[in-house]
Amino acid sequence: MADIINIQNYTDALRNTGYKNVESAIAEIVDNSLEADAKDVLIICSLDFSTGRKVVNEIAILDNGIGMNKDTLEKCLVIGESTRRKRKGMGRFGVGLPQASLHVCPNVEVFSWQSKDQIRKVYLDVDEIKSGVQKEIEGSREEQIPDSYLKYFSDYEHLGKKIDFNKSGTLVVWNNCDRLKPKTVVSLFERFKFLLGRKFRYFIHQGTHYVGLTVTGTTLQDESLRPNDPLCLMDDNMIMGDTNDPKHIKKTGESIFEYWENGDVCGTVNLPVKYSDISSDTIR
Repeated sequence: MADIINIQNYTDALRNTGYKNVESAIAEIVDNSLEADAKDVLIICSLDFSTGRKVVNEIAILDNGIGMNKDTLEKCLVIGESTRRKRKGMGRFGVGLPQASLHVCPNVEVFSWQSKDQIRKVYLDVDEIKSGVQKEIEGSREEQIPDSYLKYFSDYEHLGKKIDFNKSGTLVVWNNCDRLKPKTVVSLFERFKFLLGRKFRYFIHQGTHYVGLTVTGTTLQDESLRPNDPLCLMDDNMIMGDTNDPKHIKKTGESIFEYWENGDVCGTVNLPVKYSDISSDTIR
């Protein structure tokens, strides 16, 4: 007999998981949070200064969902083991959490709690798998939240919004993010705002969910997601301009309106627009 998979030699395949980019991978984790009834999700970046540049080397996703019990937590990093049975989120995959994580980093830790005095942790480490040290997802053990994230559990406010992560929730930590593109906070946040704002625009627009972006050790780069509505029908759309003052460009995005410097700007402009007619399967 032989194992179906030689797991030590399979580690490269574990990391080439088919996710297009980091924002697609992180969308999977945010989707898990929303499906776990989280009202607030915080994406936290930590910086590495050792190279002389401020590059992101660690990303954490913190939510105040219902958390996972011991059995569910011990399965959440098992590839092919689905913990997603409801249909509230964007999708349902048995490989989402581990493969999305390994796309970005070789080591992922998951902390979860259903009461603040009992936090449990599991982890998956590609390097340990390759060396033969980690052969299975060990049973979860009680462990405290890392010191760098404790501030988010004590009267935390993000852009004036008070968020409580103490009652229950989950913290996913991506360590040593060696496949980040781009690597700087500003560029990463722009990508997060664009893609996540589009994927989760209805949740955000309805005001029932909040997704914040922050950097450990500072509040200067705090941002929150706004809906990225391709049809520009949502009044809080991240790229929506001011119809009364089309020259004005909002700080959170560019105006969608062009303006004229000279001449008469009054009148009617007819612009042909092509669209797909689903009923006839034609372009009109």
